Amino acid sequence: MKQQQATNIIAAAVLLSLNTFATAGESSKENLAKITNNSPLKVTTSNTKNTLSLGNPFEQFQLSQGNLSATTTAAFPQPKAFVNSQLMWDTRSIPVCYLPGTNLSFADHTTIKTAAEKWETATKMDPTSTSNSLLKFTGWGICATANPFGIKIVIDNTVPNSGVGTESNGSNPINVINGFNASMHLNVFTTNPAPTGFDPCRTGTEANRANCIDHIVVHEFGHALGFIHEIVSPLTPQPCWDQFGFTLTNPPDNPWMGDLTLTNQWDADSVMTAYAAMACNPTPNNSKGILSRLDKLAVKTWYGNIPSYTTWNNTAVIPSVDINGQKYAVNLTYQGMVGQTQIFNVASVTATAANSSASEAIFTNTNNVLHIPLLRYQDQANKPNFVTDLYDVYLAYNTATARFSMTSANLVR
Repeated sequence: MKQQQATNIIAAAVLLSLNTFATAGESSKENLAKITNNSPLKVTTSNTKNTLSLGNPFEQFQLSQGNLSATTTAAFPQPKAFVNSQLMWDTRSIPVCYLPGTNLSFADHTTIKTAAEKWETATKMDPTSTSNSLLKFTGWGICATANPFGIKIVIDNTVPNSGVGTESNGSNPINVINGFNASMHLNVFTTNPAPTGFDPCRTGTEANRANCIDHIVVHEFGHALGFIHEIVSPLTPQPCWDQFGFTLTNPPDNPWMGDLTLTNQWDADSVMTAYAAMACNPTPNNSKGILSRLDKLAVKTWYGNIPSYTTWNNTAVIPSVDINGQKYAVNLTYQGMVGQTQIFNVASVTATAANSSASEAIFTNTNNVLHIPLLRYQDQANKPNFVTDLYDVYLAYNTATARFSMTSANLVR
Protein backbone atom coordinates (compact mmCIF):
# COMPACT_ATOMS: atom_id res chain seq x y z
CA MET A 1 0.00 0.00 0.00
CA LYS A 2 1.29 3.42 -0.88
CA GLN A 3 2.41 5.45 2.14
CA GLN A 4 -0.27 7.96 3.13
CA GLN A 5 -0.09 11.44 4.60
CA ALA A 6 -1.41 11.32 8.15
CA THR A 7 -4.77 12.97 7.84
CA ASN A 8 -7.06 10.89 9.97
CA ILE A 9 -7.11 8.31 12.65
CA ILE A 10 -9.09 5.65 10.88
CA ALA A 11 -6.94 5.69 7.76
CA ALA A 12 -3.93 5.43 10.03
CA ALA A 13 -5.34 2.27 11.56
CA VAL A 14 -5.63 0.61 8.18
CA LEU A 15 -2.11 1.55 7.18
CA LEU A 16 -0.60 0.43 10.44
CA SER A 17 -2.47 -2.85 10.35
CA LEU A 18 -0.56 -3.53 7.13
CA ASN A 19 2.75 -2.59 8.75
CA THR A 20 3.01 0.70 6.91
CA PHE A 21 3.37 3.98 8.69
CA ALA A 22 1.71 7.31 8.16
CA THR A 23 3.71 10.46 8.66
CA ALA A 24 2.40 13.48 10.50
CA GLY A 25 1.88 16.52 8.34
CA GLU A 26 0.61 19.96 9.22
CA SER A 27 0.18 21.17 12.78
CA SER A 28 -3.59 20.67 12.40
CA LYS A 29 -2.92 16.92 12.40
CA GLU A 30 -1.13 16.80 15.76
CA ASN A 31 -3.73 14.50 17.35
CA LEU A 32 -3.42 12.11 14.48
CA ALA A 33 0.35 12.17 14.72
CA LYS A 34 0.05 10.97 18.32
CA ILE A 35 -2.19 8.10 17.23
CA THR A 36 0.13 7.22 14.39
CA ASN A 37 3.24 7.17 16.55
CA ASN A 38 1.87 5.67 19.74
CA SER A 39 -1.38 3.71 19.40
CA PRO A 40 -2.36 2.75 15.91
CA LEU A 41 -6.03 3.26 15.87
CA LYS A 42 -6.78 0.71 17.98
CA VAL A 43 -8.82 -1.74 16.53
CA THR A 44 -9.68 -2.10 20.25
CA THR A 45 -10.66 -5.18 22.22
CA SER A 46 -14.35 -5.30 23.09
CA ASN A 47 -15.32 -5.39 26.75
CA THR A 48 -18.67 -7.00 25.98
CA LYS A 49 -19.82 -10.37 24.72
CA ASN A 50 -21.50 -10.18 21.34
CA THR A 51 -24.19 -12.57 22.55
CA LEU A 52 -25.37 -10.16 25.27
CA SER A 53 -27.48 -7.35 23.87
CA LEU A 54 -26.90 -3.93 25.39
CA GLY A 55 -30.14 -2.57 23.95
CA ASN A 56 -30.67 0.47 21.76
CA PRO A 57 -27.76 2.91 22.20
CA PHE A 58 -29.51 5.59 20.15
CA GLU A 59 -32.65 5.55 22.26
CA GLN A 60 -30.43 5.44 25.36
CA PHE A 61 -28.68 8.58 24.11
CA GLN A 62 -31.99 10.34 23.54
CA LEU A 63 -33.13 9.40 27.04
CA SER A 64 -29.88 10.69 28.52
CA GLN A 65 -30.43 14.00 26.70
CA GLY A 66 -34.02 14.26 27.87
CA ASN A 67 -35.38 13.83 24.34
CA LEU A 68 -37.50 10.84 25.34
CA SER A 69 -39.29 9.92 28.52
CA ALA A 70 -38.76 6.47 29.96
CA THR A 71 -42.53 5.95 30.11
CA THR A 72 -43.00 6.37 26.36
CA THR A 73 -40.13 4.30 25.00
CA ALA A 74 -42.12 1.06 25.14
CA ALA A 75 -44.49 2.52 22.56
CA PHE A 76 -41.67 4.03 20.52
CA PRO A 77 -42.93 4.21 16.91
CA GLN A 78 -41.64 1.71 14.42
CA PRO A 79 -40.61 2.93 11.00
CA LYS A 80 -43.23 2.94 8.26
CA ALA A 81 -42.98 1.78 4.59
CA PHE A 82 -45.12 -1.26 4.25
CA VAL A 83 -43.06 -4.35 3.43
CA ASN A 84 -42.94 -8.03 4.18
CA SER A 85 -39.52 -8.34 5.79
CA GLN A 86 -39.61 -12.13 5.51
CA LEU A 87 -39.77 -11.84 1.72
CA MET A 88 -37.01 -9.29 1.09
CA TRP A 89 -34.24 -10.52 -1.20
CA ASP A 90 -30.87 -11.34 0.36
CA THR A 91 -29.16 -10.25 -2.84
CA ARG A 92 -28.99 -6.88 -4.55
CA SER A 93 -28.55 -8.51 -7.97
CA ILE A 94 -31.94 -9.88 -9.05
CA PRO A 95 -32.26 -11.68 -12.41
CA VAL A 96 -35.23 -10.86 -14.65
CA CYS A 97 -36.44 -12.94 -17.59
CA TYR A 98 -39.43 -13.19 -19.93
CA LEU A 99 -41.30 -16.46 -20.36
CA PRO A 100 -40.70 -18.23 -23.69
CA GLY A 101 -43.07 -17.10 -26.40
CA THR A 102 -43.10 -13.50 -25.22
CA ASN A 103 -44.18 -11.19 -28.03
CA LEU A 104 -42.82 -7.77 -27.12
CA SER A 105 -41.57 -4.87 -29.22
CA PHE A 106 -38.13 -3.47 -28.45
CA ALA A 107 -39.76 -0.12 -27.57
CA ASP A 108 -42.07 -1.73 -25.01
CA HIS A 109 -39.20 -3.77 -23.56
CA THR A 110 -37.21 -0.54 -23.19
CA THR A 111 -40.16 1.13 -21.44
CA ILE A 112 -40.45 -1.80 -19.01
CA LYS A 113 -36.73 -1.98 -18.26
CA THR A 114 -36.41 1.80 -17.85
CA ALA A 115 -39.36 1.87 -15.44
CA ALA A 116 -37.88 -0.93 -13.30
CA GLU A 117 -34.55 0.90 -13.20
CA LYS A 118 -36.14 3.76 -11.25
CA TRP A 119 -35.81 1.51 -8.18
CA GLU A 120 -32.14 0.91 -9.06
CA THR A 121 -31.43 4.63 -9.35
CA ALA A 122 -32.73 5.22 -5.83
CA THR A 123 -29.90 3.02 -4.48
CA LYS A 124 -27.14 5.19 -5.89
CA MET A 125 -25.22 7.26 -3.35
CA ASP A 126 -25.84 10.22 -5.66
CA PRO A 127 -28.83 9.56 -7.95
CA THR A 128 -27.67 12.32 -10.31
CA SER A 129 -24.23 10.78 -10.81
CA THR A 130 -23.09 8.11 -13.22
CA SER A 131 -22.05 5.86 -10.34
CA ASN A 132 -23.38 2.32 -10.30
CA SER A 133 -26.54 1.56 -8.36
CA LEU A 134 -26.36 -0.96 -5.53
CA LEU A 135 -29.54 -2.72 -6.68
CA LYS A 136 -29.38 -4.40 -10.08
CA PHE A 137 -32.03 -6.06 -12.21
CA THR A 138 -30.00 -8.28 -14.51
CA GLY A 139 -30.52 -10.49 -17.53
CA TRP A 140 -33.75 -9.41 -19.26
CA GLY A 141 -33.61 -12.30 -21.72
CA ILE A 142 -35.84 -15.35 -22.18
CA CYS A 143 -36.13 -17.70 -19.19
CA ALA A 144 -33.86 -20.69 -19.86
CA THR A 145 -35.49 -23.05 -17.37
CA ALA A 146 -38.99 -23.58 -15.97
CA ASN A 147 -38.36 -21.84 -12.64
CA PRO A 148 -35.08 -19.87 -12.66
CA PHE A 149 -33.98 -17.74 -9.73
CA GLY A 150 -35.41 -14.23 -10.00
CA ILE A 151 -38.38 -12.40 -11.50
CA LYS A 152 -40.21 -14.21 -14.32
CA ILE A 153 -42.43 -11.99 -16.50
CA VAL A 154 -45.32 -13.00 -18.71
CA ILE A 155 -46.82 -10.40 -21.06
CA ASP A 156 -50.57 -10.93 -21.50
CA ASN A 157 -53.88 -9.09 -21.57
CA THR A 158 -54.70 -9.46 -17.88
CA VAL A 159 -54.68 -7.16 -14.86
CA PRO A 160 -50.99 -6.62 -14.00
CA ASN A 161 -49.85 -8.32 -10.81
CA SER A 162 -46.75 -9.68 -9.14
CA GLY A 163 -45.58 -11.97 -6.39
CA VAL A 164 -44.16 -10.21 -3.34
CA GLY A 165 -40.38 -10.32 -2.93
CA THR A 166 -38.91 -13.81 -2.88
CA GLU A 167 -42.33 -15.30 -3.55
CA SER A 168 -40.97 -15.05 -7.09
CA ASN A 169 -38.85 -18.11 -6.26
CA GLY A 170 -41.58 -20.01 -4.41
CA SER A 171 -42.86 -23.46 -5.22
CA ASN A 172 -46.33 -21.94 -5.70
CA PRO A 173 -45.92 -19.37 -8.51
CA ILE A 174 -48.76 -16.99 -9.33
CA ASN A 175 -49.20 -18.86 -12.61
CA VAL A 176 -47.73 -21.71 -14.65
CA ILE A 177 -47.76 -21.20 -18.41
CA ASN A 178 -46.66 -24.01 -20.71
CA GLY A 179 -44.70 -25.51 -17.85
CA PHE A 180 -42.92 -22.26 -16.96
CA ASN A 181 -43.46 -20.48 -13.67
CA ALA A 182 -44.54 -16.84 -13.88
CA SER A 183 -44.03 -14.43 -10.98
CA MET A 184 -45.21 -11.22 -12.67
CA HIS A 185 -47.93 -10.44 -15.22
CA LEU A 186 -47.49 -7.25 -17.24
CA ASN A 187 -49.79 -5.80 -19.89
CA VAL A 188 -48.57 -3.56 -22.71
CA PHE A 189 -52.17 -2.83 -23.78
CA THR A 190 -51.96 -3.76 -27.46
CA THR A 191 -55.01 -6.08 -27.33
CA ASN A 192 -58.70 -5.16 -27.29
CA PRO A 193 -60.46 -4.94 -25.02
CA ALA A 194 -58.22 -3.93 -22.13
CA PRO A 195 -59.02 -5.38 -18.69
CA THR A 196 -61.72 -3.57 -16.75
CA GLY A 197 -60.41 -0.26 -15.42
CA PHE A 198 -57.55 -0.09 -17.91
CA ASP A 199 -59.44 1.19 -20.97
CA PRO A 200 -57.57 4.54 -21.07
CA CYS A 201 -54.30 2.64 -21.45
CA ARG A 202 -55.61 1.00 -24.62
CA THR A 203 -57.77 3.71 -26.17
CA GLY A 204 -55.60 6.76 -25.50
CA THR A 205 -52.56 8.04 -27.36
CA GLU A 206 -49.36 6.05 -27.82
CA ALA A 207 -47.71 8.29 -25.24
CA ASN A 208 -50.53 7.54 -22.82
CA ARG A 209 -50.07 3.80 -23.37
CA ALA A 210 -46.35 4.12 -22.64
CA ASN A 211 -47.12 6.10 -19.47
CA CYS A 212 -49.52 3.36 -18.34
CA ILE A 213 -46.83 0.72 -18.84
CA ASP A 214 -44.31 2.88 -17.00
CA HIS A 215 -46.24 3.47 -13.78
CA ILE A 216 -47.62 -0.08 -13.68
CA VAL A 217 -44.15 -1.59 -14.06
CA VAL A 218 -42.77 0.65 -11.31
CA HIS A 219 -45.60 -0.50 -9.03
CA GLU A 220 -45.24 -4.22 -9.84
CA PHE A 221 -41.46 -4.18 -9.43
CA GLY A 222 -42.06 -2.57 -6.04
CA HIS A 223 -44.04 -5.69 -5.13
CA ALA A 224 -41.28 -7.88 -6.56
CA LEU A 225 -38.85 -6.16 -4.18
CA GLY A 226 -41.08 -6.93 -1.18
CA PHE A 227 -43.15 -3.77 -0.84
CA ILE A 228 -46.87 -4.04 -0.04
CA HIS A 229 -49.80 -1.82 -1.05
CA GLU A 230 -49.55 1.36 1.00
CA ILE A 231 -53.32 1.38 1.56
CA VAL A 232 -52.94 -1.88 3.55
CA SER A 233 -50.70 -0.12 6.05
CA PRO A 234 -52.29 0.39 9.47
CA LEU A 235 -51.29 4.05 9.16
CA THR A 236 -53.67 4.64 6.24
CA PRO A 237 -56.03 7.51 7.10
CA GLN A 238 -59.54 6.24 7.79
CA PRO A 239 -61.12 8.42 5.04
CA CYS A 240 -59.09 6.46 2.50
CA TRP A 241 -60.62 3.22 3.71
CA ASP A 242 -64.09 4.78 4.06
CA GLN A 243 -64.09 5.77 0.39
CA PHE A 244 -63.96 2.11 -0.64
CA GLY A 245 -65.88 0.65 2.28
CA PHE A 246 -62.82 -0.97 3.83
CA THR A 247 -62.92 -1.92 7.51
CA LEU A 248 -60.90 -4.14 9.80
CA THR A 249 -63.29 -6.97 8.93
CA ASN A 250 -63.34 -6.03 5.24
CA PRO A 251 -59.76 -4.91 4.60
CA PRO A 252 -57.99 -4.18 1.31
CA ASP A 253 -55.86 -7.22 0.42
CA ASN A 254 -54.57 -8.74 3.63
CA PRO A 255 -53.58 -6.16 6.25
CA TRP A 256 -51.47 -8.73 8.09
CA MET A 257 -49.40 -9.71 5.07
CA GLY A 258 -46.99 -6.82 5.64
CA ASP A 259 -45.17 -6.76 8.96
CA LEU A 260 -43.16 -3.56 8.82
CA THR A 261 -43.46 0.07 7.88
CA LEU A 262 -40.87 2.85 7.63
CA THR A 263 -40.61 6.39 9.12
CA ASN A 264 -43.96 6.33 10.94
CA GLN A 265 -45.80 8.06 8.10
CA TRP A 266 -48.51 7.05 5.64
CA ASP A 267 -47.25 7.93 2.18
CA ALA A 268 -49.99 9.20 -0.11
CA ASP A 269 -47.47 9.68 -2.92
CA SER A 270 -46.00 6.18 -2.77
CA VAL A 271 -45.99 4.24 -6.04
CA MET A 272 -47.29 1.39 -3.88
CA THR A 273 -50.59 3.19 -3.22
CA ALA A 274 -52.86 1.00 -5.32
CA TYR A 275 -55.95 3.21 -5.33
CA ALA A 276 -54.75 6.34 -7.08
CA ALA A 277 -58.15 8.05 -7.16
CA MET A 278 -58.74 7.98 -3.43
CA ALA A 279 -60.13 11.19 -1.96
CA CYS A 280 -57.19 11.69 0.40
CA ASN A 281 -54.75 11.73 -2.52
CA PRO A 282 -56.34 13.85 -5.27
CA THR A 283 -53.15 14.53 -7.28
CA PRO A 284 -51.13 11.35 -6.92
CA ASN A 285 -47.59 11.04 -8.25
CA ASN A 286 -47.97 7.28 -7.90
CA SER A 287 -50.06 7.21 -11.10
CA LYS A 288 -47.13 8.87 -12.89
CA GLY A 289 -44.53 6.26 -11.95
CA ILE A 290 -42.62 8.71 -9.75
CA LEU A 291 -41.02 7.23 -6.64
CA SER A 292 -41.84 9.29 -3.56
CA ARG A 293 -39.22 10.40 -1.05
CA LEU A 294 -40.23 7.53 1.24
CA ASP A 295 -40.20 5.02 -1.64
CA LYS A 296 -36.60 6.00 -2.31
CA LEU A 297 -35.74 5.84 1.38
CA ALA A 298 -37.32 2.39 1.65
CA VAL A 299 -35.46 0.81 -1.28
CA LYS A 300 -32.24 2.43 -0.08
CA THR A 301 -32.83 0.96 3.40
CA TRP A 302 -33.24 -2.61 2.19
CA TYR A 303 -31.18 -2.67 -0.99
CA GLY A 304 -28.69 0.18 -0.65
CA ASN A 305 -26.14 -1.51 1.66
CA ILE A 306 -26.47 1.34 4.15
CA PRO A 307 -24.92 1.30 7.66
CA SER A 308 -26.72 -0.91 10.16
CA TYR A 309 -26.73 -1.60 13.88
CA THR A 310 -27.77 -5.03 15.18
CA THR A 311 -28.58 -5.44 18.86
CA TRP A 312 -27.93 -9.17 19.00
CA ASN A 313 -24.18 -8.58 18.57
CA ASN A 314 -23.97 -4.88 19.56
CA THR A 315 -22.31 -4.10 16.24
CA ALA A 316 -22.53 -1.16 13.84
CA VAL A 317 -21.47 -2.13 10.32
CA ILE A 318 -20.58 0.87 8.18
CA PRO A 319 -19.88 -0.29 4.60
CA SER A 320 -18.30 2.98 3.48
CA VAL A 321 -16.67 5.81 5.43
CA ASP A 322 -15.15 8.66 3.44
CA ILE A 323 -11.90 9.90 4.94
CA ASN A 324 -10.30 12.56 2.80
CA GLY A 325 -11.55 10.86 -0.35
CA GLN A 326 -10.43 7.38 0.68
CA LYS A 327 -13.11 4.77 1.38
CA TYR A 328 -13.07 2.37 4.34
CA ALA A 329 -15.45 -0.23 5.72
CA VAL A 330 -15.61 0.23 9.49
CA ASN A 331 -17.18 -1.97 12.17
CA LEU A 332 -17.87 -0.58 15.65
CA THR A 333 -18.93 -2.48 18.77
CA TYR A 334 -21.08 -0.86 21.43
CA GLN A 335 -19.55 -1.08 24.91
CA GLY A 336 -22.48 0.34 26.84
CA MET A 337 -22.73 3.58 28.77
CA VAL A 338 -19.91 5.12 30.73
CA GLY A 339 -21.60 7.72 32.90
CA GLN A 340 -24.01 9.36 30.47
CA THR A 341 -21.98 8.53 27.36
CA GLN A 342 -22.46 5.72 24.83
CA ILE A 343 -19.05 4.24 23.99
CA PHE A 344 -18.03 2.35 20.83
CA ASN A 345 -14.81 0.47 20.11
CA VAL A 346 -13.36 0.14 16.61
CA ALA A 347 -13.62 -3.56 15.73
CA SER A 348 -12.22 -3.41 12.20
CA VAL A 349 -11.18 -0.99 9.46
CA THR A 350 -10.71 -2.17 5.88
CA ALA A 351 -10.06 -0.28 2.67
CA THR A 352 -13.01 -0.62 0.31
CA ALA A 353 -14.13 0.45 -3.15
CA ALA A 354 -16.02 3.63 -3.95
CA ASN A 355 -19.79 3.49 -4.38
CA SER A 356 -20.16 0.52 -2.02
CA SER A 357 -23.07 2.08 -0.12
CA ALA A 358 -26.08 4.21 -1.01
CA SER A 359 -25.50 6.23 2.17
CA GLU A 360 -21.89 6.96 2.97
CA ALA A 361 -20.59 7.97 6.39
CA ILE A 362 -18.04 10.79 6.61
CA PHE A 363 -15.14 11.14 9.04
CA THR A 364 -13.95 14.73 9.43
CA ASN A 365 -10.32 14.67 10.56
CA THR A 366 -10.26 18.31 11.67
CA ASN A 367 -12.54 17.56 14.61
CA ASN A 368 -12.44 13.72 14.70
CA VAL A 369 -16.20 13.40 14.12
CA LEU A 370 -17.88 10.53 12.31
CA HIS A 371 -21.29 11.32 10.76
CA ILE A 372 -23.58 8.42 9.80
CA PRO A 373 -26.54 10.13 8.06
CA LEU A 374 -28.60 6.96 7.62
CA LEU A 375 -28.26 3.96 9.92
CA ARG A 376 -30.79 1.17 10.14
CA TYR A 377 -31.48 -0.22 13.62
CA GLN A 378 -32.32 -3.93 13.83
CA ASP A 379 -33.32 -5.75 17.01
CA GLN A 380 -34.73 -9.11 15.92
CA ALA A 381 -32.06 -11.75 15.31
CA ASN A 382 -34.65 -14.21 13.99
CA LYS A 383 -35.76 -11.60 11.41
CA PRO A 384 -32.52 -10.31 9.89
CA ASN A 385 -34.38 -8.05 7.43
CA PHE A 386 -36.61 -6.47 10.07
CA VAL A 387 -35.61 -2.79 10.34
CA THR A 388 -37.06 -1.26 13.50
CA ASP A 389 -35.96 2.32 12.89
CA LEU A 390 -33.60 4.68 11.07
CA TYR A 391 -31.18 7.10 12.73
CA ASP A 392 -28.90 10.00 11.83
CA VAL A 393 -25.89 9.60 14.14
CA TYR A 394 -22.76 11.59 15.10
CA LEU A 395 -19.83 10.01 16.96
CA ALA A 396 -16.73 11.78 18.31
CA TYR A 397 -13.39 10.00 18.37
CA ASN A 398 -11.22 10.34 21.49
CA THR A 399 -7.59 10.06 20.46
CA ALA A 400 -6.50 9.31 24.04
CA THR A 401 -8.79 6.29 24.50
CA ALA A 402 -9.10 5.34 20.82
CA ARG A 403 -12.87 5.09 21.23
CA PHE A 404 -15.95 6.79 19.83
CA SER A 405 -18.64 8.42 21.96
CA MET A 406 -22.09 9.36 20.71
CA THR A 407 -22.83 13.07 20.46
CA SER A 408 -26.09 13.04 18.49
CA ALA A 409 -28.77 10.54 17.45
CA ASN A 410 -31.96 11.58 15.68
CA LEU A 411 -34.73 9.56 14.11
CA VAL A 412 -34.95 9.86 10.34
CA ARG A 413 -38.44 11.02 9.38
